[in-house]
Amino acid sequence: MRPNIGLIGSKEAVPENYSGNLDEIDRTILQILRTDSRTTATTIAKVTKLSKTAVKYRIDRLRESGVIKGFFALVDSAAYGKSLSVVFDLTVEHRRIEEVAAQIGNLLEVVRTYELTNSPELHVHALFSGQSEMERFLKTKLYPVPGITGIKTGIIIKRYKIDVTLTV
Repeated sequence: MRPNIGLIGSKEAVPENYSGNLDEIDRTILQILRTDSRTTATTIAKVTKLSKTAVKYRIDRLRESGVIKGFFALVDSAAYGKSLSVVFDLTVEHRRIEEVAAQIGNLLEVVRTYELTNSPELHVHALFSGQSEMERFLKTKLYPVPGITGIKTGIIIKRYKIDVTLTV
């Protein structure tokens, strides 16, 4: 089990203190950081024609307002021996969806969890070293969770697009 730290999701789609006033310079800064979050304030200042101090102020403001959720390294899961990527569509008793989502979100194998609109359902993405680890996960961690009434499993065989730089 792990705490839900550093996760992107929140109950609010837009941060409370976000004013919604992104100007063109803010959008340029965000695009640069989405391309490479290690870009220096000096480099961004040259592109935006602002001072380094002004760029740092804007980045701080974007972080404090919740527009920028964080900075991280995108690591290939194979480096951790996780080469099997699986999605689970879990049908859940409506009254237990929050409880199940919290419990599933604490499992180390789970990297993403979403609630869907088509029914009381959770879409869960998890990573495994292989088939036997996935089977153990199902039998020992998913099947015993109270409130799950159905599980559909799909193994991801090929990714066509992944963009983790923008979230809702």
